[in-house]
Formats: sequence, structure tokens, C-alpha cells
Amino acid sequence: MGRRGGKSKSRPRRMGRADRFAFSLAAVGAFAVGVWLLGYPTTPGPYSPSAAYGVTLAGFAATAILPFFLTAREEAEVLRSEWKRRSIFLMVAGGLTAGLLVCEWGVRLTGRAEWGGGQGPLQPSFGLKRYRLNAEGFRGPTVSPESRAGKRVLMGLGDSFTFGQGVEWEETFLQRLEARLNSAGGPGKVVTVNAARPGWNTASELRYLAEGGLDRHRPRALVVQFTLNDAEIQPYYLYPMTPWPSFEMKVLWRSHLFFLLVKAYNLRTRPYEDFIQGLYADGSPGWDLFRRSLAGIADLCRARGVYPVFVVFPILQDLDHYLFEDIHAKVAAEARSRGFAVVDLLPSFRAHPAPTKTLRVSPGDWHPNAEGHRIAADAILPALSVKP
Repeated sequence: MGRRGGKSKSRPRRMGRADRFAFSLAAVGAFAVGVWLLGYPTTPGPYSPSAAYGVTLAGFAATAILPFFLTAREEAEVLRSEWKRRSIFLMVAGGLTAGLLVCEWGVRLTGRAEWGGGQGPLQPSFGLKRYRLNAEGFRGPTVSPESRAGKRVLMGLGDSFTFGQGVEWEETFLQRLEARLNSAGGPGKVVTVNAARPGWNTASELRYLAEGGLDRHRPRALVVQFTLNDAEIQPYYLYPMTPWPSFEMKVLWRSHLFFLLVKAYNLRTRPYEDFIQGLYADGSPGWDLFRRSLAGIADLCRARGVYPVFVVFPILQDLDHYLFEDIHAKVAAEARSRGFAVVDLLPSFRAHPAPTKTLRVSPGDWHPNAEGHRIAADAILPALSVKP
């Protein structure tokens, strides 16, 4: 019965067990949608929609709204009243979530979260699974004594630049040199050995040669490729921002937006330019190790009659305002003093009419692309005056 002089008015009852279950299931579904958009699963390469993505996203969305259709009418009324009572909070939370998801989507579409050092959710050219490796663990076919019989061997020694990270095998500067030398001297006269691994430095290269690599392949000429991080003792890694590094790196770094903030934080607090400059200060451990290793490579080449060529790659940033010309000059002078023919690629890359960023594998990966390898091959070829 209603009150005297008024109409009867029903009061929404409290949420029961089924209501709470439905409400919780809806929240879990909404959270799952956010988690999916924020990086689970993480796939290499810039974000791109697909049929599988759409089906999965639709499934998550259905999970979020299905409880409203499965509950009884009275229970649905209770849920709607609860949503209405919390409408302001839900609008603010929903707006913030939507804004973050839009930003996440934008970062994925532009590929801004890429970091060429093997960290983070976007590594389109990192890792070895996409490359054909031979028995020595190097890229390309195995060059056996039988396959090089009657040919002259040109060996390339280096890191991921010589390896050709992000480019096809035929596009690497060593393969281009092989094609050019064979074109000039007759088909099949020259064979190249790509003795390079991502992450190697000059000390690693000396160790490989001293442990039999030079005697195994017996090159006529050796091209030692050098990049400015070769003097590293400890590589430049991005550090987590939060007090929970393990959780941050395993979970939060799946978000492209969050990882972009990590990049900005590290480059602001630990500028990469300062890190590189510090490697080549007189008396620094990295510089001393580089000098000893380079001297060891020169001694091995001299003892075996191998013609050594030292090639310096620039960091592919703004080359018109390049910050490391003094380092190029310093390492080139050291190599010349050890008997190397030196090729500094900075002038060749700087002379290219296109913007430097177009010579990278991708915007966030500073390895040279196919055009960059062509520039390198064109500049190195004249230095091979003693034909391999």
C-alpha cells in the first residue's frame, strides 16, 4: 500500500549476488577491451587492424555488455540505477580511458614507440628469426673451402650494420660489393664472407679472428665496420621509470604510449649524445679496449698479408648538425696509425640529397636501409684498390 494522500512508490532493492556477478563481469569485459588495445598480444611492426583483431575485439565487447541481457528485468533495473548513481565518475573515468586509448592507437599507427636496441613493444627488424644463418651463426650461405676454390675472398667484420639488420641479404653493402667486384673482374671471381653479429664490438671481432676465423676463410681483404657504440663496455639500455622495474618492463612496456614516455624520460635524463661522447674520452675503459682490439686485428692482418679497410658509419641523425665529427676523426686517425685504409662514410651520407631519416630502416631504428647500404658500398669500393 502507498502512503496516505500519495501514490505508491517502489524502491530499488539492493544488489543481490547475481547483480554483483553481472556488474563484475561487465567490468572485467571492459577491462579486457582496454588491455587488448594497450598491447596484448604485442606483435612486431606498426599497429595495423586485421580481421582477427576485429573478431577478438568484438568478443571482448560482447563480454562487457552480455550480462545486461542475461540478468532478469528487475536486476537490470538495479544495475541501471547503479550506473546512473555513478554517472559522473563513470563519465570522467570513461573519458580518460578513451583519451588514453586514442593516444595509444595514434602512437601505434605512427610507430613512435620503436627503439632499435631490442627493448620495447615494437621491434620490426630486431632478432634473428627472420634471417637465414649459416653453420657459424653468421648471415648468408656457408663459404666452405670448396666453394671459395679459385676465388678471392672479401671478409666483412662488424655488428648489425654489416649483418644487415632490417634489409634483405642482397641489399647489404657486402653483397653489393661482391656484385660490383665480380662485374668488374669477371663473374664468380670474388666471394664475400659476412662475419658479423648484432651486438659485436671490436673486442668481439678480434676474438673471432684470433680463434681461427681469419685462417678459416683466408681473405685477401678485410673490411672492419665500425659504429660509434663499438666502444661500449655496457650498452645503453632504457631504464624503467617506476619503483617496480620487473612489472613495468613485463606489463607496462607492452603499451606503446607508455614506452614512448619511457624513451623520452631516459633520453632526457641520460642523453644518448653524452653517453657516446663519454666512450671516447681519453683514458675511458671503452676507448682503451677499442685501441687494443684494433691493434690486435691489425697485427693479425699484417702477419697473414691481409689488406685491412676500416669503415666508419655515422649515426643516422641530423647530419647537417652532426655532434660526433670529432669522434669520427679520432677513430679514423687511430685506424690509420695501425695501417688501415680508412673510409669515413659521413661525407657520403651527408651528400645524399634526401633527408637522413629516409636512409633508416624505420623512423625509430637507425640502421641503414637498402639505400644506405648502397651509399656505403659506393664509398667503400674505391678503397679496395688491392682487389680481394
